[in-house]
Amino acid sequence: MIADKIQDGRVGGADSCECCAALETPAWVQLTLDKTYLVEKIIILGRTDSYRQQFDNITLLLGGQDQSLDGVAFTSVNATVKTTILTPPREVYTVRVSGGELTTNTIRHMTICEVMIYRQADCLPGKYGANCSKECHCLAGPCESVTGTCKSAVCKDGWRGPACNKTCNPGTFGTNCSSICHCYENVTCHHTDGTCPNNQCAAGWTNENCSVDEVFIYTSKRPEGQCDRYNNALIAVSSVLEVVVAAVVVVIVVYNRRIHRQSTGGTPANRESSSHTYEDLARKSSNPGHYDCLQMSNIQQAGRS
Repeated sequence: MIADKIQDGRVGGADSCECCAALETPAWVQLTLDKTYLVEKIIILGRTDSYRQQFDNITLLLGGQDQSLDGVAFTSVNATVKTTILTPPREVYTVRVSGGELTTNTIRHMTICEVMIYRQADCLPGKYGANCSKECHCLAGPCESVTGTCKSAVCKDGWRGPACNKTCNPGTFGTNCSSICHCYENVTCHHTDGTCPNNQCAAGWTNENCSVDEVFIYTSKRPEGQCDRYNNALIAVSSVLEVVVAAVVVVIVVYNRRIHRQSTGGTPANRESSSHTYEDLARKSSNPGHYDCLQMSNIQQAGRS
C-alpha cells in the first residue's frame, strides 16, 4: 500500500529510495495510533529531489479518541520539512495529513515521505498528564501517563476516583473514603486520617478522628460491669448459702446424736424424759404396732437429703 511508505523509517529522494507516498490530489492520509499518547512534536518530511512543489499546500489535523479532527498550524516550514510543536503536549489518537488542489496544472500530487510523531516521556511515579503536571495517589505502582488511571485500581487512604486524584467527600476519610468523621459544627475533617480541626468533635462523638459514638462506648462497656456485679453477688449468695447449709447440718447432727442417746439410754434424767415421750407417743398413736416409724429414722433421712 502506497500510504504505508509514510512511516517506514526511510527518507531521501522519492525516485531513488522509493520510500515516499505520492497521492493524487485532493487526497489525505491518516495514521491511527495503538492508543492515546501525549504528543509534543510532529515532523512531516517531503521529497528532497525535484518536484518539491508536491510538498506544498498540505495541512495537518489531529484528534483524540471519539473526537473530531481539527487543524493544527505548523510552527516551522521549509521546502522539505514541516514541523508542529505542541505546547503543552496534546492527547492524540489520530493524525491526518491532507493535500488540497494545487494552483498549477503541472503539479497534481501530494508527496509525503515520512510522518514522525514524538510523544512525551513517561512521568515519574505519582505523576501524569501534560508535562506531568497532575498527581495520582495509587496505593501501589504507577498510574497511566495520559489519564492517570491507577493500574492497581486501589487508592491510598483519603483518595478516590479512577486516577485517585480526588479527595474524599466532606465528612468521610480513610480507605475508599468509607469512614465517617463528626467534627464540631460540621467542619470538614482531614481526608486521609479523619483528624478534626483543633481535635474538636461534635457532641456525642470521640476518638482521634471523631468517628466513635460515645453512647456506643458506654453501652458496650456496661454489660461487662453488670456481669462483674452479677458474679460478685452470686459469689456472696453462694457463700451465705454454704454457711447456712453447714449450720443446718451441724444442728441436725447434734439433734440426731441427742435423740440417739435418749433412745439407747443415757443419764437418768434423759431416760425419764424418754419414757414420758414414748408413753405420750404410744397414747397418741392409734396403731402402737407402728410406733417405730415415729422414731428418728425419718429425721435422720431428712438430715441426709
